[in-house]
Amino acid sequence: MKKLLLSVAFIFAFSNLHAQNCTVYTTVDTTVECYNLSSFGERYWGTYTLNLISSKGCDSIVTLNLNAPVYPSDTTYETLSECALPISWGLNIDIFQPGIYENVIEHGCNPELREDEIHYLKLTVISADTVRSSQTICYDQLPYEWNGQIIYEPGSYYNVSSSVTPCSVQEVDITILPQKESYTDTVICANKLPFHWNGQDYTASGNYYATIPGQPCDSVATLNLTVVSNSTSTTNVAICGDKVPYIWNGKNYSASGTYTATFPLGKGKCDSIAQLNLTVNPLPVISSFTPTTATQGQAVVINGSNLANVTAVNIGGVPAASFNIISSNAIVASVGAASAGAVTVTNACGNGTLAGFSFNPMMGGLGIGTVTPTSKLTVTGGDIQVTDAGSGIILKSPDGKCWKLFMGLSGGFNHLQVVEIPCP
Repeated sequence: MKKLLLSVAFIFAFSNLHAQNCTVYTTVDTTVECYNLSSFGERYWGTYTLNLISSKGCDSIVTLNLNAPVYPSDTTYETLSECALPISWGLNIDIFQPGIYENVIEHGCNPELREDEIHYLKLTVISADTVRSSQTICYDQLPYEWNGQIIYEPGSYYNVSSSVTPCSVQEVDITILPQKESYTDTVICANKLPFHWNGQDYTASGNYYATIPGQPCDSVATLNLTVVSNSTSTTNVAICGDKVPYIWNGKNYSASGTYTATFPLGKGKCDSIAQLNLTVNPLPVISSFTPTTATQGQAVVINGSNLANVTAVNIGGVPAASFNIISSNAIVASVGAASAGAVTVTNACGNGTLAGFSFNPMMGGLGIGTVTPTSKLTVTGGDIQVTDAGSGIILKSPDGKCWKLFMGLSGGFNHLQVVEIPCP
C-alpha cells in the first residue's frame, strides 16, 4: 500500500513537468511504517530530494517527506478494591498491587528507528472493609472450623466475603488455650479400698481419667492408682458350744462366723490382716419326746434342736434299737430292752437329756402259747396264717411311714414284696 502511494505521487509530478515545460517543484508527504522504493533504495523516515531533467531540458525537483506514523499513547485509570485483585491487563500479566503499568506494542521495520504504541494503566487500590474479631478456644475443641477453614494452630485467619467492589474481609485472631492437666499418684492398701476419686470408686491398680468442668476450659485429671496387698493369715477353729466364749486376739467370740483383726505395721506399710473362721458346734437339746411310755420295739419321736449331728440315742438307760435323724429338730428312735429313766442324745460335743420315760413291757401284749409276751403279739409254738392273696402285715417305719409286707407274683415267680401304703 505504501509503495502504491509513492508511485502515484511521482506520476503526478512527471505529468506536471511535461505539461508546463519548465522547472517543477513537487513535494510528496506520506506516512509509512515500512517501505522499499526500487528507484530510491530502502529508505527510512525523513526528507529526500530528487532532481529530474526532462527531454526539453526543464528541471523537475521532487521532495519526498517520509513521516513516521504517530502511535497512540494513552493512560487508563482504574480504582479497585483490594479484594478484587489480582487483575489481568496488557500482555496477560497479573497485577496484585497499585501502581503505573506499561503495555508496549511494537511497530516498524527498524528496531532502532521505529516508534512503539504505548498504553498505560494507573491502578489505585482501596482497602477493603475488614471486620476484625478474636476468638479464644480450648485445646480440646481442635480442630476448629471457621468459614470453611480447618484450624489447628493459633494465628490470624482471613475470609473474603465477596469478589466484587465493594467487598469485605473477615479477619479473626485465634487464641488456643492449652489443656489443663493434673496428675495424682496414689498408693493404697487393699484393705482401704474402694478408693473414691472424682465421684467414682476404684478397686484395682491402673490409670484412670476424669474431665473436670471449668472456665473457660475443662481440665483433664489423671489418677495413677497402685493397690498394695495386705499380708494375711487365716485360722480355722471348731469348738463345742460349752467351750464358748472363744478368745482370739483379745476378744471373745461365742457364735460361728468369720472374724478379722488388723495389725498396723508402721508408717508406709500396709496392715497385716488376720482372719478367724470359727465354727461353734452346739450341744444337742431335747425339748420333748412322745410317747412318754412305751414298750420294746415301739417308736419314740424325739423333738429338740441341734440334733443333726447326733451319733447315739439312749432310752431309759439302754441304747435305742435303732434311730433315724429326720432333721436338726427331730429323731425317730426304736425302744430297746429299756427301763424307766431319761431319753438322751449324744453328739461330738456332749449329751442332751430329758427325764420322764416309762417302760411298760406288758403294754398291749397278746400272748399265744406264752404267759409273758414281750410285745403286743407274741406267738410261741405256732404260725400266723394270712389266707387271702395280696394281704399281709402292715409295718410302720421310724420316719412315720407305713409299709405293707405281702407275697406277690412278679415275672412268674412268687416272692415277698414291700410297698408303701397310707397309714391306717
